[in-house]
Amino acid sequence: GGTAVGSVLLVADLGRPERFWHMLRVWRPSSPMNVGSWVLAGFGTASAVAAVLGRSRNRRLRFVGDVAGLTAGVLGLPMAGYTGVLLGATAQPAWWHARRWLPRLFVASAASAGAGALELIPMSPDEERAVRIFAIGARAMDLAVAKAMLHDLAEAPDVIAAYEEGQAGRRMKAAEALTVGALGGSLFSTKFRRARPVAGVLALTGSLLTRFAVMSVND
Repeated sequence: GGTAVGSVLLVADLGRPERFWHMLRVWRPSSPMNVGSWVLAGFGTASAVAAVLGRSRNRRLRFVGDVAGLTAGVLGLPMAGYTGVLLGATAQPAWWHARRWLPRLFVASAASAGAGALELIPMSPDEERAVRIFAIGARAMDLAVAKAMLHDLAEAPDVIAAYEEGQAGRRMKAAEALTVGALGGSLFSTKFRRARPVAGVLALTGSLLTRFAVMSVND
């Protein structure tokens, strides 16, 4: 669903729909937009096939669905950081100076949000344990990458001010607080299962705010 919406928005941003198809006629590793178009197309196709065939009663079709799901999982990593790569390739100083960190921040934030979405649905004890471990690791990484990015940008006063002041600064601080809360909720969920969905909501909101914060640094 997210890929379908994202594809429509990407095509709208390009201005003419045929430009998206033209990007798929070549493979150009030096172009973030070209590589991202291939990742988006591959991830979207694999996800759709996995959703349709993953629960098929036919063993062969179900196997195809499982392979497609695995493919979507592999492509999900570059997909999650794709927007950060695009932003870092622009001429906006606040994004360009953070070009090494934005993809990492977006991947870590996406992992936290993905775990948060899973925390909102019923699971077996083994599944809950696996999701909890993943969530704790993703949120710790999210917080660490955000701190490392700001520390690295401290050498450029104008750039660090863009992330720490104004609307972007408020959003970054709020996203950090929500992620800390989500991390705490995941840790407490071992004894208090009701903390699990709370952690999920906090993580999803924190991830969304992280992206809004980065997008608003140039406002």
